[in-house]
Amino acid sequence: MPRTRYVIETGNDADGGWTAGSFHEAFNAADDAAAKGGLRTALTGLGYQQGEETHVRLLDPDKAEIARYPLNEAFWTS
Repeated sequence: MPRTRYVIETGNDADGGWTAGSFHEAFNAADDAAAKGGLRTALTGLGYQQGEETHVRLLDPDKAEIARYPLNEAFWTS
């Protein structure tokens, strides 16, 4: 059975370094593409409310980062 548990983590990206923020949750997705495509929906559905964090990153089932996005207006509206 494929591993399908992806992790969403908010935080701050300073010069490529990562500092974890207050939001850290997991959700299921069929594959990397589905996880990336469902990231905004998952954040909202899991109750995330934007605070001081500047970025969100997505980790695959092996906890490797597969995406990092700024939490800006373009992220929420695209």
